[in-house]
Amino acid sequence: MCSPPSLIFSALLLVSFIQSHSGLTSHSLRHHGSATHATPGDGNSRPELVVRLHEEVVLACDSNRVLAWKHNGKSVQHSAAYRVTANTLRIMKVTNQDEGPWQCEELDAKSRVLVATRAVWIVVMEIPKGAFLSFDGKRASGWLNMKEGAPLKGRCLMDGGKPAPTAYDWWLESPDGEQESLANFSTGADLAIDKILRDMHNGTIICSISHVALDNPMNTSAKVNITYSPSFAISRIPGFGFPLREGLAVSLKCDVDSNPPSRPIWMKDDGDPPVEQSPDGYLNFSSISREHIGWYKCSAEYDSSTYASSGLFINVRYEEVFTKQPPRQVEVALGGGVTLDCGDSGVSTTGPNCWGRLSGNRLEAVGAGPQLRLDSVLYQEAGAYRCVAPEKPDPLVAERKAMLTPPQDIELVVTGQPVVYPIRRNLTAVGGSQLSLSVEFCANPEATHAFWLTPTVALRPGQEGGGYIAQNVTEGDSAHCRRAALTIPGVYLEHAGEYLFVVRSLRGMADGMVLLNVTRGASYYSTKRAWSNSHSKTVVVVPKPPPSIEDNVQDEPRPEVTTEAELVEAAAGAGCAGAAAGQLLLLLLASVVSM
Repeated sequence: MCSPPSLIFSALLLVSFIQSHSGLTSHSLRHHGSATHATPGDGNSRPELVVRLHEEVVLACDSNRVLAWKHNGKSVQHSAAYRVTANTLRIMKVTNQDEGPWQCEELDAKSRVLVATRAVWIVVMEIPKGAFLSFDGKRASGWLNMKEGAPLKGRCLMDGGKPAPTAYDWWLESPDGEQESLANFSTGADLAIDKILRDMHNGTIICSISHVALDNPMNTSAKVNITYSPSFAISRIPGFGFPLREGLAVSLKCDVDSNPPSRPIWMKDDGDPPVEQSPDGYLNFSSISREHIGWYKCSAEYDSSTYASSGLFINVRYEEVFTKQPPRQVEVALGGGVTLDCGDSGVSTTGPNCWGRLSGNRLEAVGAGPQLRLDSVLYQEAGAYRCVAPEKPDPLVAERKAMLTPPQDIELVVTGQPVVYPIRRNLTAVGGSQLSLSVEFCANPEATHAFWLTPTVALRPGQEGGGYIAQNVTEGDSAHCRRAALTIPGVYLEHAGEYLFVVRSLRGMADGMVLLNVTRGASYYSTKRAWSNSHSKTVVVVPKPPPSIEDNVQDEPRPEVTTEAELVEAAAGAGCAGAAAGQLLLLLLASVVSM
């Protein structure tokens, strides 16, 4: 039967009023059509009213007939717990005993025969105690151990709580924190994946439960540990496609992905590799040769079985070893530019050639194309350059190359005035410590004079005096470069200042400055006292003009104390190119003599 519009409007007003007042819930019972009512447990289609414990509830049943109220099939009478009026039943404080079906029965006024029944199920809300995951009927303990390819069936369960959860959401979280929805593999509380993959290893399966009694969803999770057999990834330096020539440094790398982890083992032609492999899977050829040609593959032991990668054939080109021509020299001034052409080295310029610079037995790639342009050339760029022709898929290429003159290397010679490069231009030392100032200097023609200018003395490499040790010259990173160092055995505050390294060749003079700052240290005073007692006099040490820089690195007698005039005369010997340095040296000496 239908209710009059005025009664429906009154019921809506009552609902809105009750929702704005805590502790009071109202529900209008709906008509169910016949005298026979459904029993509890018929499914989720039944009308439910979820209430909190001790909440006040009003059930409204709009009808013009005589009404009778029942709970769980038993009549309910007006009492202190239940207030019954003409069309409503008020439950003063809901208890757990009030759960179940509540009915209002419409009776015929004359015959008292049952005409219709309306029902609602009251459910007393209960906050869930927790949640957990179950896989294959067993409760998960935080870890899920599986084999790759096995099916996965899980269920998300709630510990306590009423009513049932409103929603389940499944997620897979990767080790780096990214989440992926598993909605395509889940239905409500159930999760089903046909085949588990290794991509899920170390991931976390998360079930998120939404419940009417919770402000935020409740999460439960299990981390996935998947065992899987080895798979192989092989890489090469230089990369695949780059031709391997004899003498080139080559590295093969094998990465094995398995759980539990497996150690990679290299094989050549089903035997041991020609060089020793590193524990992390590298097979390093410092200088590959024709003896290294063959099939290589990577293997691993797993679960009492041997797994292997596909074969990799290593081919080494060695045509250039038939005849070796001396390099052709190309000279360029320091700071200038030069273009090297593959045609000048006897290599065809029609293909995508590569340029390399020889460093020992290694060929370091420096450019591509038939020409290599070098601008603002430095001393460090001097050396032998080689143009490498591309691979050609012609079976007669090797035979033709054997009959031709092999390519010729081009040696780049850099000439110019000296250059000084301080390793560090600004240094800070703690008082009482030992310190070395270092520079790299380059010159072609070779340097003939080199010396250090300190705040108190001037020293050639290989000399010591005034509390300083000028170390012998050593080889640098390039053919035209050398290294020099000045050691201060005990640093104290008076050592702070500018240190100048001066070098001279037939092309001119150059210098490099290092600025030293000194801070007081714990051993400063004791170090200063010991150094002062043994160095009470200021000395100026001047080197004798050497014929070449090689003479400066030999053992020599103690330096001689020289007059200011002799030192200025030695500095003036550098010529016009060293006039500025001579004036600077004169100023430094004037300040030293006046001390």
